[in-house]
Amino acid sequence: PGTAGGGEDGFLLMEAYLDALARLPTGSVQSRIVTGPLMSPARRRQLDARAGVDSAVEILTETNDLPAMLEEADLVVAMGGYNTSVEIVSSGTPAILVPRTAPRAEQRMRTAMLAKLGYVWAMESDSELSGRLAARMRSFLDGARPQRGEEHLDLEGARRVGDFLEGLTWSAKGRLEAAQ
Repeated sequence: PGTAGGGEDGFLLMEAYLDALARLPTGSVQSRIVTGPLMSPARRRQLDARAGVDSAVEILTETNDLPAMLEEADLVVAMGGYNTSVEIVSSGTPAILVPRTAPRAEQRMRTAMLAKLGYVWAMESDSELSGRLAARMRSFLDGARPQRGEEHLDLEGARRVGDFLEGLTWSAKGRLEAAQ
């Protein structure tokens, strides 16, 4: 699937993605694009028109279960927002991230770090994006995958926080019993 939120830069990524699909062999890719509920109806109509009658492209306004959609996917094309990036890494699904370039550098920094660790491929958004997306998607179809290095992200933070809080609770209980 492709997901990019509802802003202007999300529209540009989705437009480039649809252009990239047109450069791939017909029928080689099934796509699901999630525009986000904030995309204007005019922009949504533009995407629908660009996708045309291609039955291999489904455009959704939103999904109630992005994690499940990501796990079902073979490849994800998305921006580098925090929640989306974490969901992608958690799913283990190969991804191409095209971070927002302004007004902050946060998405670019996150995407660069995830690419360096080998969790995703990173691409900058520019006038050649659709051609580079098509080339990367073609290489994916031929078997290429992001190559993870030896460093790994620890995705067990919630469990570790729970363990820590449980330890504090037992420690406080012990101190209370000792004081009585």
